[in-house]
Parts: sequence; structure tokens; C-alpha cells
Amino acid sequence: MHSGYHLTLELLYVSLAGLAFGVLFWLSKSLPIVSLAHGVTNIALFLIAPLKPEILPYLIIGPLFLFFFYAYALDRIKERIAT
Repeated sequence: MHSGYHLTLELLYVSLAGLAFGVLFWLSKSLPIVSLAHGVTNIALFLIAPLKPEILPYLIIGPLFLFFFYAYALDRIKERIAT
């Protein structure tokens, strides 16, 4: 779907986003978390960014850090429960 626009930057972005979602799944082992991250990304990029393009970097980086932190915290909790 993303390759239909033939935009190199978009292909680069979605490739990096796919990699980030893959790492998020690897850390969290939770498909709902990855689905939520994808949904938040879509809302930010397609609903919020067109209204305020100057905050686009924050809309990309902010949720990314939030979800990676959540995956890390979830992993740490699982380690504590296992021991």
C-alpha cells in the first residue's frame, strides 16, 4: 500500500516504522501493544499532523519512546514474576 505513492522518503519511513514495530513485538511479545502503537501512529500522522505539521517530529518520536518504554517495563515485570 505504501509503495503506491512511489515516494522514497515514505518507503524509508514505513520501513523504519515496521522495524520499530517488530522490535516492539520482540520486546513485549504482545500483538495488541503493536496494534495500539500502529493505531496511535496512524492517528498522529493522518489526523493531527495535517492540522499542525510543525509538531510532526514529536508525533513520531514521542509515541515511539512511550511504547518502547512500555515494552521494556513489561519485560522487567515478567522477569520479576518469573523469579
